[in-house]
Amino acid sequence: MPTDHLAAARSGDAAAMNEFLTACVPLVRMTAIRILGAGNDMVDDAIQESLIKVWRNLHRFSAGNIEAWIVTVTSNACHDARLSATHRHWHGSIGLHTLQGVAAIDDTAAIVCRDESRRRVRDAISRLYPTYQPVAWLMYVEGCKAGEAAQVLGVPDATVYAQAKHVKTMLGKILSEN
Repeated sequence: MPTDHLAAARSGDAAAMNEFLTACVPLVRMTAIRILGAGNDMVDDAIQESLIKVWRNLHRFSAGNIEAWIVTVTSNACHDARLSATHRHWHGSIGLHTLQGVAAIDDTAAIVCRDESRRRVRDAISRLYPTYQPVAWLMYVEGCKAGEAAQVLGVPDATVYAQAKHVKTMLGKILSEN
């Protein structure tokens, strides 16, 4: 149980911190596997990142359930790992799909227009809530269908459909402001 060495670890005792983190590993591993899936390459990275975050932020933990806090830290690390992998996928892909309504690419004016449209869309996406940004990027910049976006993000299709509905509304409002 991670609580055995908590007080000493919080006071700066290095040996107690080591014992505390060692006791956290089964909980962190179980949480990471539940979120990312067994056999996922990101599990070990998420576990390491979780333990580092617990170590760095243990002083911030206030009274409450330490195990719930560790699960939250691990959950956030897993989601960060998934988004990081998605981000690498986006930037490693062939490139941005041409946005609707943009003129032919061989015309200099069209290139400037296309680049400006892309910049506006990227800026609008950056203003969305962080949870909506991956869906917005995949669907409205990369041109993925909802099922493809769900597969890249590792979430159910219904999640992407629901988020896409909100994203479309929010992007419309943001883009109409400019």
